[in-house]
Amino acid sequence: AGALRVVPPPHALYGLSPGGRSALRNLHVGEQVGDIEYDPVVEPQEAPQSASRGSLKRLYTIFIVRAAAIGTLALVPVVLYLLYNALHETLAERVGLQARHLCCVVFVVAFVATDISIKQASVANGGHYTFQPGVAVTIVELCKLLTSAGLLAMKRKQKAGSDSGELPTLGGVALLMTPAVFYTFDSILAYYAMAGVPLATVGVVRQTRLVWSALIWMVIFRTPISCTRWIAIVGIIIACVLSQVPAMLSSEYTSKVWLVVLLAFMSSASIVFHEYVIKSQAGVDLNLQNVILYASGVAFAL
Repeated sequence: AGALRVVPPPHALYGLSPGGRSALRNLHVGEQVGDIEYDPVVEPQEAPQSASRGSLKRLYTIFIVRAAAIGTLALVPVVLYLLYNALHETLAERVGLQARHLCCVVFVVAFVATDISIKQASVANGGHYTFQPGVAVTIVELCKLLTSAGLLAMKRKQKAGSDSGELPTLGGVALLMTPAVFYTFDSILAYYAMAGVPLATVGVVRQTRLVWSALIWMVIFRTPISCTRWIAIVGIIIACVLSQVPAMLSSEYTSKVWLVVLLAFMSSASIVFHEYVIKSQAGVDLNLQNVILYASGVAFAL
């Protein structure tokens, strides 16, 4: 009988030692070992399991790095708060820095950082997001809810045994749900406006909320706005326009600019109406009102 010709498949060599693989590679075509003739063997590729393990390892590494970065960023406000509590008297005496000034700085930094991050997330994916804006808004509102609930619990613990303040009526809860609708719609709309409109245009057009806020304030509180305040509002808008003229001239016009106008109106309406609700039930703890507000925001975002 003729010699048996065997061509071992690559996966049959996974268990061989390096010396065994080398010996098979050195065999030539037609070389006969006993009654078996071997063809040269191609070096097998790495096992799929090893590639999968490598991918999982990379994913775990990315997850750990991102989790560490998020944890570090989350600790920054806590560290700043502790430092301020320890040094606020010295800061107030030497440079006049008080809590309200620090809050304004933190708000401005967070506001600008939010706009930039939203825009970058859109630009990185061709004008779209890899996530649902409603989900992002839900997570943010949930974080606000947990923070307000924690502050409320701390305050209740400090006032244990004493009057904890009024409870909101059903009408008061309904009033708080109204700005929650505005806030939720405004937050979701911001993602779509940022995705479709250049950031320079957003920065200018959204400043019209100063005008919207003044007009809505006059209607809700029935209080006229002084001429000095109108001059200040117009001056701020002109300054914003002038600062963004070069960027606006180099940007393409888009019909989606109406989204930014709507965004400015919704932002103004939510802020003014929220202030009206808070002042109308001043006897209710502010943290309790915030818990109701953010819980409603989570429900509406879902």
